[in-house]
Amino acid sequence: MSSLETIKRSLRNYLPTSVNIDDFIKAEMTLALLEKCKPEGDPTKAYLLLHNYSLLGEVVCDETAFLLQKAHRLLHSCSSKMNWAKVLENYRNAQSEFCLYIFTEKIEKGSKVLKFARNTELAVEPDRADVYFEYIRKHKEDRHFEYAKGGKYSYSIKDKKSSTVYSADVKIPDRTPQMPVSPPPKKTRKKISVSTDELLASAAEMAEKKPDDYCYAILKSNTLKAVTEGNVKRAKRLEIDKITNLVGMVGSGKSTLMKVLSYHLAKADKKVVLVLDTVSSVLEMCSYLSQFGVSVSPVIGRSGREKYIDQVAKAHEKYLQNEYSKYLTAPCIIDGMAKNKSDKSSAPMFGNEPCRSLMKNKKHYNCPYMDICPAVRMYRDVYTSNVIVTTVQGLAAIRLLGDNKLFLEYVLEQADLVIFDECDKVQKTLDEFFTPSASFDKFRQNAAALCSEVMNMDTEVLESLDDNEKEYVDKLSISVRVCMAVRNAINSYGSKWQTILSRTFSAEILYNSLCKDNKGNKYISDKALAHMRRVTLGMDNDKDIEYLMMLVLSQQKESKKLSEAFNDWLTDNNCKPDKTFSDHIKLYLVVASFDNYIREISDSYLFLPYERKTQQELTDFLSTRFTAQQKILPSSAMGNLFGMKNDPQKGLILYRQYAFGRALMDRMPWLRLTEEGQPAGPNVQGQAGRTAVCNIMSMCL
Repeated sequence: MSSLETIKRSLRNYLPTSVNIDDFIKAEMTLALLEKCKPEGDPTKAYLLLHNYSLLGEVVCDETAFLLQKAHRLLHSCSSKMNWAKVLENYRNAQSEFCLYIFTEKIEKGSKVLKFARNTELAVEPDRADVYFEYIRKHKEDRHFEYAKGGKYSYSIKDKKSSTVYSADVKIPDRTPQMPVSPPPKKTRKKISVSTDELLASAAEMAEKKPDDYCYAILKSNTLKAVTEGNVKRAKRLEIDKITNLVGMVGSGKSTLMKVLSYHLAKADKKVVLVLDTVSSVLEMCSYLSQFGVSVSPVIGRSGREKYIDQVAKAHEKYLQNEYSKYLTAPCIIDGMAKNKSDKSSAPMFGNEPCRSLMKNKKHYNCPYMDICPAVRMYRDVYTSNVIVTTVQGLAAIRLLGDNKLFLEYVLEQADLVIFDECDKVQKTLDEFFTPSASFDKFRQNAAALCSEVMNMDTEVLESLDDNEKEYVDKLSISVRVCMAVRNAINSYGSKWQTILSRTFSAEILYNSLCKDNKGNKYISDKALAHMRRVTLGMDNDKDIEYLMMLVLSQQKESKKLSEAFNDWLTDNNCKPDKTFSDHIKLYLVVASFDNYIREISDSYLFLPYERKTQQELTDFLSTRFTAQQKILPSSAMGNLFGMKNDPQKGLILYRQYAFGRALMDRMPWLRLTEEGQPAGPNVQGQAGRTAVCNIMSMCL
């Protein structure tokens, strides 16, 4: 059987140079999945196969589920409806005799439907579908990063209060760090089974080591019960298989059991991850377990270390306890070697260390002292600790140093048990974490400072600005006009869509509503609407529609120029007179143009020089992508969307839906599958004072 590289070489010999081979291959891989899973399916909706939806509802465990999960990672760019439409269109425009699939359009129920089928006359690499499946199954992501070699480097230090950025230089000797390496991923996890007698024995050991510890007394005075076939009975064993819920009243001993179980499993050299509510509780738990000789370490973010120091510092004490200070106040080696530092940048850089941002010739490098630097000790301790304690945000977002792997990936590969404390709150936190929101009005107000700074620059300084920065400032300068144009359009054109506009909505939702109102070509041809949609997405060009999109954001109220241009477009497309429908088209164009405006700001911001980036609500919102997490988690059932809400008091509130967040907790064992489709992630225990999230197994204490 051929390899993927062989197929690429063969296709390059036949396809025009204008065809992007990688996109061509992605299109065929996705269509091969559709052929395997649903041969009669609509190829325009094949992107839905890449959303990991098999984890929603009843989980399916078979070889196809594994294949789709791997494809979800490899073909992630095709999971976007807009991107898939472009990739599919380009594939259809390629020379069909060299394509694995051919297409036909059929009329079903009065509408055109696209059908696809295997090209039976294919002469070039006819077995390529099997090659695609094998490649998807075996694919592993490559991570490319470089450590700084001997030489001179620079790095930036941002003052957190003023957002002023200072620079420093450092000369580094040639050195290759010996970073810890993750062991091979564990296979399917066995269920955890511990008798109540074993737990009491471990609690007794804890009492011997620390006589004032209360765990033994509390555990001995409580009863463990399990729900079996609908009946609650006393249990002699705690069994955690896939997902288990521990439910009990406040103060009933759930946290005590968590501590004893962690101690007991650590003795057996198991890897346990505790997910707690706050950073202070994370640090306190680490301090507590370390008293019993448990190998334990925290995983928390670096940017809030100064706040964490205040939280754990005891009154009237000059120094932090050692178990806190070794993680929170450790110095940066590079910062100690730096030259040419200003006075304001000489303070310790807690959370601002240049671990991955040493600069040379406009390129970033990793620090070569990661393996010994005390400032990042907690990320190294992950590899050797039996118990790791973190927060929901830490589990979801933090990256380990060295191979730049998500901590979540490490947990899926190595942890034997993950315990979520207060899991009824966790699901809400996860949903919100992967659905961030931001106020456009606050961003507009905060942008005034940067716009004012640029307006006051000398001409010589202004001309020296990077083109991307000029474009970014230009976009900021029209934010007031854009904001008012959108709000006025909602008030002026949305009278008949109040139900839709009173909730969070998007351009996609408005377009679907237009199509629904226009059912049966009631006002305008469906073809004209579809063309308009494609132009707003950048998939087609049309000077008239592009001109309208430019006008709708440049007018706070409808002008004669906009009205004339819009009426001309309606006339050219034989639109029947109807004010409400026409207003709805205008509103759609405004919202679609605003989407593009936000996307342009986002792209410009990403390429700004580090020293020009400011910490604002919307800029954080724009720069947060969660790309790596999206490759692991399933998409939201409604799709990953960008939308807005027009709040009468707060103005325009923007939101993004990145993933189905709670799946990180209630589907964790299935976030990694074996080739047979069996769960290969860690066992999970969720504990809550009132309700349980999953009902695979319920237990009471």
